[in-house]
This record gives sequence, C-alpha cells and structure tokens, in this order.
Amino acid sequence: MVCQGNAENPDTMTESDLATWLLWILGGLAIFGRWMRLVTPRAGWLGVWALVIGVLASWPHDERWQTAVALGGLALVLALGVVLVKRGELMLPKVEPGDYEAELIRLCHGNRERAERYIQEERKRSPELSRVGAAMAVVTRLRYDRDGYPPPL
Repeated sequence: MVCQGNAENPDTMTESDLATWLLWILGGLAIFGRWMRLVTPRAGWLGVWALVIGVLASWPHDERWQTAVALGGLALVLALGVVLVKRGELMLPKVEPGDYEAELIRLCHGNRERAERYIQEERKRSPELSRVGAAMAVVTRLRYDRDGYPPPL
C-alpha cells in the first residue's frame, strides 16, 4: 500500500493509512507471538483477522470507505484484544518445572476445560492417582504421542 495522502499534501499519512498500518503491525505481532508460542491460538487467529481487515481496508480507492473499514476493523480488533486480556486468554501460562497442570494446559493450547477433562478421565482410569499425578500421566502420554520414544543415549 502506498500512502495516498490528501489533496493538499500527498506525502502525509491519512487516518486510514495509519489505521491500516496499525492493523498490519498488530496482526503480524500476534502471528509472530503465536509462532513463538507466547500467545494463545485465539490471539494468533485475531492477528490473522487483523491482517485480513488491513488488506480489505487497503483495496478501496474511495478515501471514505478506506477510513471506515480501517477504523472499524481497528476498533473491532482492539475490542476483541481487550476481551482476551480480561479473560486471561491472551498469553500462554508460564510453566515452572514440575507444574504438570500448567504444562498440560500449555499442551492443550491454553484450553483449560480440555486439560481438566483429561485429568478427570485419568483419575477415573486410575483412582489412586492424585490430581498432580494424573496431570503428570496425561502430560507424559501427550508428549509420547507427539514425539514418540526418546532417542537412545
């Protein structure tokens, strides 16, 4: 996208240009954060949609439509980002060594309900296990399913 500017000074950025650039930057950062496993999948998808809205905002030649799409999209993306922050679903939890419940939530891509369901199923299978023991068993099973046997020493 080339900055279209305004009629008086074509070298200045308009509101739609600024909003479009913000959408592209926020979307790129969210996707990069997901790729680095810093944010949840929902935040990554929010980044994808921010990029899509940024592309849609750069297509029309009418300045009014560009401004409406860019500012409306930016407001929507920021509002959804605030919702993710308030719900605690933006960042993946930090995992301390030995915290198998947090590791299970991380392996479930931040889905706490799925992690809780896995723990309950493991405790039904082996009632003598504690909650932490059940989480450790599920984490071990998920890692094995993902990576297979570890290589020999």
